[in-house]
Amino acid sequence: MTMTRREVGWRLFAQEFMDTDLYLEGEEERDPNYLITPLGAKVNRVFVVGTMTEKENVKSPEDPFWNTRITDPTGMHFVSAGQYQPEATSQFQQMEIPSFAAVVGKINVYEGDDGDLMTSLRAENVKNVGENERDLWTLKAAKSTIRRLKLVDKAQELDELSKDSLMELGFKEEHAENFLKAHEHYGEVNTESYWNAIENAVKFILPEYESKDLTVETGEEGGSEIEDFEKIKSEIMELLEEKIEEKGASEHGVDFNDFKDYVTEETDISDSEFEEAVDDLRANGELYEPVLGNLNTI
Repeated sequence: MTMTRREVGWRLFAQEFMDTDLYLEGEEERDPNYLITPLGAKVNRVFVVGTMTEKENVKSPEDPFWNTRITDPTGMHFVSAGQYQPEATSQFQQMEIPSFAAVVGKINVYEGDDGDLMTSLRAENVKNVGENERDLWTLKAAKSTIRRLKLVDKAQELDELSKDSLMELGFKEEHAENFLKAHEHYGEVNTESYWNAIENAVKFILPEYESKDLTVETGEEGGSEIEDFEKIKSEIMELLEEKIEEKGASEHGVDFNDFKDYVTEETDISDSEFEEAVDDLRANGELYEPVLGNLNTI
């Protein structure tokens, strides 16, 4: 039997998600649907942490359907949950307004009254978190967005776009293919608005922040550093597979914090190296979160 790959939960700021209206519908009944963002992220599932500022049960107490609004420093995510998401529905019912919330949700696409494509998230997992978790998510979402922004800025300087020319700039093959689709649909991206949003987002939690503080590798240089990073990722994957087998946790995976403590104690991998490597493995679809706070292999 062929296993369906669980889609990675992208850390997307509200601005990029709400700017997105390129929809790819699955060819077969059980095929996943996707959105391609202006920066070339191909998204089926999104991981959001922010402040839940509104919630409303638009049905009945016996058959609830919650519409909520969760804000990050760049804008607002519209998130819902109903009878087919019982755990998320129960969590929304118990949560107070305002409170920090972490949500993993599937994309939900529908047509507005004016014919425009509207996007929201249908929650799968929801939990209350603290300010530290919100701040950490903001930093990781910023780094993820910066990686794409740097590549898009370089791509838009090219005379002619092709998959080969994009890969020479440091795009991975799938990202190159998705950005070509994005460029055809959206045209040239106003990246300055995204850079400004990221700077404001990070300054919101780190007032001393300057743009240079969140530099990230895009893959076009620093060969030895990239090789070292690949070794770290490989070691983490091996240790995760061993830990999952040891605990018999093939379905739900292992606790993120427990596994991080184990890796940093047993190896020379630092906390920051661990978190950056896990982020990259998740973005590449090699790891996923079966439930919030857990890690598992695909």
